[in-house]
Amino acid sequence: MSHTLSPRLIETVVRKMLRDAKDSPERSLRNVVDLALHFSVSPAQERFFDTARQILRDEHSAYYSLVRDLLFHVDEERLVSFGMALGYNGCIAGSKTIRSLAEDGLRVPWFLTLDTGGRTDTYVEKAYQSLIQQGKQLGINTYALLPSGAPRAFLPLAEAHPDCAFVFFCQPEDITTAFLEEAEALPNLVPAIRCREEAEDACQKLRDRQFLYALYYPYGTDIGPGPGEDLLCLAENFHAPLTLLLPQPGCPPTVRKQVYERMSALRCRQPCRTIPWDLLQDGQTVDRLVARDTVPVYFDSAGQLRSMADGQGLTTHTLFDQPLSSLLREAFPQG
Repeated sequence: MSHTLSPRLIETVVRKMLRDAKDSPERSLRNVVDLALHFSVSPAQERFFDTARQILRDEHSAYYSLVRDLLFHVDEERLVSFGMALGYNGCIAGSKTIRSLAEDGLRVPWFLTLDTGGRTDTYVEKAYQSLIQQGKQLGINTYALLPSGAPRAFLPLAEAHPDCAFVFFCQPEDITTAFLEEAEALPNLVPAIRCREEAEDACQKLRDRQFLYALYYPYGTDIGPGPGEDLLCLAENFHAPLTLLLPQPGCPPTVRKQVYERMSALRCRQPCRTIPWDLLQDGQTVDRLVARDTVPVYFDSAGQLRSMADGQGLTTHTLFDQPLSSLLREAFPQG
């Protein structure tokens, strides 16, 4: 059964739950899942949150200590703002718009990824601003950016759209004092730091300023023995509550399947205080819950829409010369 409640009231309830959670994180986490289950808008969403509730019946779950760490080391405004943008605007309110458009033959993904290719000129920024404004009208409220060494140049996107959730995939050296000072005022932004030796210092800088942040690991044709539990333990040591897996263009389906099966098993076993999330394959799962029949896609630096699974171009036009709705109709034709 679905329920309708104003976002303001939901935000008020979430804030109270977060403050109460410092006394009992376990009970409060279960309450948050119960609340999400209560406001689920589809059977698929109900199954998802019911599964989460089953996992949390384990009183020794690592997710409880993860929540405790978040409560005491991440600014409350960041937890609320990003959570509302991703959870309510992205997966509840946005899904209603997406499903309504699907009935009219327009298939819309629940999130978009932008690979900027390092382009930072004003023309590109205006095009991205327009793209996100169009995306919001279609129900898309979650955006992942690969800013290629220039994350500061794209902070105005997060500032202009506080109702959207943004994840910026950054290199450790991108986390400068200037970046931190500008990003500090953007609670809807989560920096994701490339997993390598220098990431520890970058993560510590973010933790000192009470950011919500993630660690990310790109994988391609040769993954060797990883990513696996060692990666999650590293993320735990860096106090990263999220560990994002990012498949590279051309990564074979067999490798993607292997990675996903391994991470899914670890997510259920919960060996470390971090949540693994595969941008492509978990993104597809949420697509089925929210958008039902689309697949994760990304815009390359030329503005062409491509499949995240294999890098195949899905449009002949680009975001620089066609509206988003036209590109989606071309990428996901009816029938």
